[in-house]
Amino acid sequence: MKKYLLSALAALLLFAQVGNVEAGYKFDRSFEYGPAAVDAAVGENGTFLLSRGNFSVKMDMAKECAEKYVKPCFQNKGIWLENIEAEAIAYALVQQYNWVRQDDEVTIYVRADGALENDDMLPLVYQNKKYLQAYKDNLAKLSEISASKLPAAKSYAEYKDNSSAEYLRQANKEIAELYEIFYLMSQYWLPGAALVLTGDYVNFRTAPSLDSEVIDSLRLNELVTPSGSQCTFDGRSWFPAINAKGQMGYVSADFVRVVL
Repeated sequence: MKKYLLSALAALLLFAQVGNVEAGYKFDRSFEYGPAAVDAAVGENGTFLLSRGNFSVKMDMAKECAEKYVKPCFQNKGIWLENIEAEAIAYALVQQYNWVRQDDEVTIYVRADGALENDDMLPLVYQNKKYLQAYKDNLAKLSEISASKLPAAKSYAEYKDNSSAEYLRQANKEIAELYEIFYLMSQYWLPGAALVLTGDYVNFRTAPSLDSEVIDSLRLNELVTPSGSQCTFDGRSWFPAINAKGQMGYVSADFVRVVL
């Protein structure tokens, strides 16, 4: 089963007996976002606000789960996590269900329930330092861009000026890209097939070509998640995949094996 290799022994040793912390965590309430008003002039159209709503709902779940379940699980094993580390682990594993998404072209509303059920994955996420660092870096970028928007948002709310609207559109474009990265980071941890690296320092590329840009270096035994079917270009086989940093790319089939 996906993600249960390589460091599985260490995971079993770490969490062999979780002690008096019950297995799994299910929220006793729904989480919601909105209603938020659509304003295409500043880049806050329906698609953007739905992405923000989905992200906000999952982040709220992750923060509660981190505090009430993830941190106690690790503390029970003598490991004290930073708040952001516990949050990153919860974000990877919390799953949402019973989604309600309402878009009437004027306002957006999102609501969902959630649970963390694969608690045996906790140590595996904790050991994935590439994922944890990417989570921290992307959250810092999101906070920085959001803070930079405040003066323009205040000006636009008062004057509806074009310069502020343009600044907000560009900032929201960057934020939308980060929402997509966070979405892919959560997709990376979904149950299913995985690709395990059989080579070391393998290039992870933007396209299935040796001439394409290298966006990551994959280490021996690292896992990536397939995002489509194996393909062949220029006489070489490739897998489209998602890496732990939430990037979409391609890895040569010569250096991976499929694990179900």
